[in-house]
Amino acid sequence: MLGPGVFAAQVERFEGATFVESLDRGPRVGLAEWLAGVLIETPSPRAVIGHGLGAVAALQLATARPDLIHGLMLIGIGTKARVPPRGGLVDSIVDASFADPTSATAQATRDALSEVDAAILEEAVHAWAALELEGRLEAVGQPTLLVAAGQDQLAPLDGAEALAGERARAGLAVLPSVGHAAPVEAPGAIDLLAAAFLARLELTLLGES
Repeated sequence: MLGPGVFAAQVERFEGATFVESLDRGPRVGLAEWLAGVLIETPSPRAVIGHGLGAVAALQLATARPDLIHGLMLIGIGTKARVPPRGGLVDSIVDASFADPTSATAQATRDALSEVDAAILEEAVHAWAALELEGRLEAVGQPTLLVAAGQDQLAPLDGAEALAGERARAGLAVLPSVGHAAPVEAPGAIDLLAAAFLARLELTLLGES
């Protein structure tokens, strides 16, 4: 939902990983179906780390095509998203996404979002908000880690807690001082969580082989 570059820090940290941007395709394309096409071309095993609408697509695909995904790390997702108030949509999204919307990082995100087609951005926001994700995680069998932010106004913490509670084996990590833009507000924390999750997943898969 935050446009190009949301995982810019992770691109440097996780060399060799496949990074994709989904927002510019718009929900009309069918993000889960599009993601399936990307994963088919990606060597197995596959761990998917998604943020916001990308996390929703990964969650949907994990149940529809479990053969394509071996582990999930879902950032900024809950049972229900909130639509920013109408008006300046870019400003509304940034204000709702950052603990400090006046920071230089927030301004850079504002600039990046301003480059996204306004119609696609609005469609993506409202399509995400229309989704009811309650009950979706209980159908997922893959190892899963949810990452929630205490200051997230788009996917509030209580929704992430409810989603994580649907599976006894789902992990939940909470970053209390950041907002929805956790990958850019707290890249170091996201890097550590991702590295730990991937290491545990690798051990799990080795034990199953």
